[in-house]
Amino acid sequence: MQRGTSKRIFKSKNKTLLIRMKILLISILLTMSTICDSAYESNLEDYELTKELNKASWLDVLGINHEPVNITRPKVEKRSAPAYLMNIYSNVVTKLTLNYTNFDLARYDLEKAKENNMIVSYNAHKILQHSMQRLWYNVITKDSQDSYIKALSSADLRLYRDISLVSEKFQGLPFNITVYRYKKADLNYINSVIVEADQQGWIAIDITSCIQWWTTYPQDNEGLKLVVKPMKIDNLVQYILPEDIGVSGFDGKPEKFAFVVGYYQTTLNRQDFLGSLKNKRSASTELNFQEKKVLKYRKKHCQLRDMYVNFNKIGYSDWIIAPDGVEANDCIGRCDYPFGDQVNVSIHAFLKSLVKLDGLSKLMVVRCKPIKYSPANILYLSDDSKTIFRRVENFSASACGCR
Repeated sequence: MQRGTSKRIFKSKNKTLLIRMKILLISILLTMSTICDSAYESNLEDYELTKELNKASWLDVLGINHEPVNITRPKVEKRSAPAYLMNIYSNVVTKLTLNYTNFDLARYDLEKAKENNMIVSYNAHKILQHSMQRLWYNVITKDSQDSYIKALSSADLRLYRDISLVSEKFQGLPFNITVYRYKKADLNYINSVIVEADQQGWIAIDITSCIQWWTTYPQDNEGLKLVVKPMKIDNLVQYILPEDIGVSGFDGKPEKFAFVVGYYQTTLNRQDFLGSLKNKRSASTELNFQEKKVLKYRKKHCQLRDMYVNFNKIGYSDWIIAPDGVEANDCIGRCDYPFGDQVNVSIHAFLKSLVKLDGLSKLMVVRCKPIKYSPANILYLSDDSKTIFRRVENFSASACGCR
């Protein structure tokens, strides 16, 4: 009996020892796997974030409901409307390496670009075959505009005048240009400017009230009418064509075409963007193999997660003029006591962690959050004759901390 009992005890001990050895071996393998995985877990994180930053998400960021189609990107951009914003981008953000017509921007243009976080330039559509008297612009409307647009700050009609093209009969004379909102042959006065005889270059006319009206009542958009009247001349000459005083028409150079520029205030920011991603992620409840690996990355201390989105890789380079891609950095990781030396911790967060550590409150949660941000500046073409320069405030995290 004792010998049989001893054998059973020996077998039981061997079995226990074997189980412990297996557990130890598995632990060693998991440790080695973790060490091997650490070199590319960041890339996996990037992969997953790239997957979340899908086309629909980026359309939400830009505030449009569909990807632009039938976009033509010439090797040299000469059209006045997109060229204007390309010059704005080069002066306010960074110099573009693309070929485009140079604009002599005034201080007014640069100040407007800094004061507003969305600028839209509208190409002109001619209504009359041989005259600039009637112009039509496909402006953003109240129904079509995205919910992030807060208000139209101002809008200008831009006309280019070349004094070498002034008709001989009217040379040396100043002129008055009056802009009307056209509606079923009725003319509603918008604004007027006096053009001096020697005035050369771009003329800016404030038409904010007109664009605002069309934004609210798009059914009334039947275009503008330009009325030009020479000053200091026989009253028998009442009105003349804009082309007669040197205003560039549709048969001239595309870099001199008339266009409208609207300056807008928007409310789109980082939280709107992240909320869009969160809503899209919540539709999927199952984690795949790579997403489970990402969870390991989240167990590290609070840190900046680098992420660069290349517009060419997601198929947007045809209509996004600049930049080639954007930083979409975020913050990720633990904020537990003791904090690492590299973690930025506020005094309040430190005290909250101590309270939580003592078990005094479970509500004292310290989170890994961005403490510094940088904006995203994006210049793109729309399929309805618009070019848009958009600045999304607080878009990318540039520093993280426990708060």
